[in-house]
Parts: sequence; structure tokens; C-alpha cells
Amino acid sequence: MDNALIELKNNEEIYKSTLMENLVRIAKTISVFDQMNLSSSIKNDMNHVQGAYQDEFSDLYVKGFIMRINEVRQKTVKYDDEIIDKESYCDAIDLLIHQEELNRQEEENVDEKFRDVYTIISLYTTFVIDEPIHPVGSPFPGHQKVEYINGIYYCPVKKNNEDNPRAVCKFCVAEQTIDS
Repeated sequence: MDNALIELKNNEEIYKSTLMENLVRIAKTISVFDQMNLSSSIKNDMNHVQGAYQDEFSDLYVKGFIMRINEVRQKTVKYDDEIIDKESYCDAIDLLIHQEELNRQEEENVDEKFRDVYTIISLYTTFVIDEPIHPVGSPFPGHQKVEYINGIYYCPVKKNNEDNPRAVCKFCVAEQTIDS
């Protein structure tokens, strides 16, 4: 985890512009070669996904990861004095740090650049553009998807994953899909 992202927790107020400056700086360290490796890794990981979802997941995750990193890298919007909810941000950073610790304890070899992309996308979508971490249309088992209805994002798996230490659902802006 980048120290500057952790240090933001010590600020009295956390501004979107300050977070964005750090995310852009980190995103610029991710090369085209890193992006190609991430794309390949994501496609290989799809072997563990149910066959009917493999292509859709693969396309969505590759585009979601790579397109978002390029979007962050090129972001020029100024956020002036927009303030981020500090408690939510601190909880998110703590969770992301905990996930890194879990990976080390379990001796999982997670690529540092993948962790950077994961962190950037999680923080950018949640705290900068106020969108869910999984893009609208992300498919989940049972033919359910992340949706945007009447100004609210809905996710069919949020409730089941809010306490999952491996998931970032806890701080995602999406709400649990309402069963009809």
C-alpha cells in the first residue's frame, strides 16, 4: 500500500483532489507491460469461473481494470474542496491493508502492480466518482447484475460479502439489490 494513501488518514479532512493526485501518481507507475500482464492474469483466473460467465467476466474485468487505470492516469477534473467521508476512507484503507496482510500470511504471490490497480480502482470508484467498484452490468451467479436504478447503484452480492475480509464490498457505494 502506498504510504501517501495511508498518511491521508492523518489529515483532519480528506479532499478528493488530494486523493486524486495520489491515485494519478500511482497510476502513472503502471506501464503498458504491467497492463498486459494484468490482462493475461485476469483471463487465466477466469478458468475458475463457471463456463457461462467466463467471457463476460473476462471482458468486463479486463476493461474495468485497464480502462479505469487509463482514466485515472488522464484525469484532469479539479475537485476543489470536495471532502471525502474520513471514517469511510479510513475503514477502506484499513481493509485494503488487512487484505495485503492476509496475502502475505497465506504466502499468496499477489503481483504488486495488481495490488496497486486494485487499490486505485477501489478508492477511485468509491471516493472520487461515487460509483460501485464493479461496473454497472457486472454479472453474478443467478443471472443477476450490478444495476443503476433511479440514481442508486444496486449489487446482488453486497450483503453476502460485506463481512468477507477478501472483498471490498464493505465500502462500495452500491446497495444490496432489493428482491422483487
